Amino acid sequence: MDATEVLRVLAVLDAAGVRAGLTGGWGVDALLRRETRLHGDADLGVPAEAVDSAIDALRGIGYATMLDQRPARVVLVSDEGNVDLHPIVWG
Repeated sequence: MDATEVLRVLAVLDAAGVRAGLTGGWGVDALLRRETRLHGDADLGVPAEAVDSAIDALRGIGYATMLDQRPARVVLVSDEGNVDLHPIVWG
């Protein structure tokens, strides 16, 4: 999954009102401000109550749910890469 696709995913989620944060490898690369390695997916932390909205938004750009293991994660796939949504409950 390339950086352009990660930015597109984040923009689509933002437009849908879903606040997402990069975690995992892309999160580290964002902090370092450089790509350190190839990434097969983008790990995103999203508010638990927004997971369904995130799924709907990503379906609109060609992503399909491959695995739903809520409350831990939801994996979506497309020809452009994979997105691993991690629901977060804020206390």
